[in-house]
Amino acid sequence: MPLTRLLETLSALGIDRFDLIGHSMGGMVAMHIACNNPGRVSSLVAVDIAPRSYRLDEHAPQFAAMNSLRPETLKSRQEAEDALL
Repeated sequence: MPLTRLLETLSALGIDRFDLIGHSMGGMVAMHIACNNPGRVSSLVAVDIAPRSYRLDEHAPQFAAMNSLRPETLKSRQEAEDALL
């Protein structure tokens, strides 16, 4: 699981306590880490996200569009943004 890899990496670097900031989905990840590892998180900033449950199907069209992208074929961020519209 990526979250445990993050904590393992920080431990391997000798970082026992840390500050977290996350935006949107990253904010949800940051809240999850903080709630499950309160002794390791010194402070938390969650931006543009609320601490509530989100249904995956609320964002199914966006996930489908992102999953349809083939990064190896894109030449710029603008191409990716255009493909998502």
